[in-house]
Parts: sequence; structure tokens; C-alpha cells
Amino acid sequence: MMNVKCHEKFKKCIKKVQKSGKPGFSEQCSYDVAVPTMTQGMDMAIMFSQFNSPSHEL
Repeated sequence: MMNVKCHEKFKKCIKKVQKSGKPGFSEQCSYDVAVPTMTQGMDMAIMFSQFNSPSHEL
């Protein structure tokens, strides 16, 4: 949970998947729904990890 670089790479990866044009996980959970939710989760994880590490800017 503390690896900001990993979170940033994951965000880039899921954005590429979203742009792929594939439908998603299911009709109820399309990439257009899942990716923003996952991105918000990664942003929150990055924010929390920065609280614990004074070397990163907020």
C-alpha cells in the first residue's frame, strides 16, 4: 500500500485497458464504471501513503 510508483503504474495500465474499447468485466460493471472507481481508490492509497512518508509532497 505504500508504493506510490506502483499505484501510478497501475493507474496508467487501467487507463490503457479502458481505451482498448473492450466492454469490461460485465454489462453491470463496464470499464467506464470500474476504471474511475479504481483510479479513485489508487489516488486515496497514494494520499494515505504520503501521510506516512514526509519525503513526498502532498
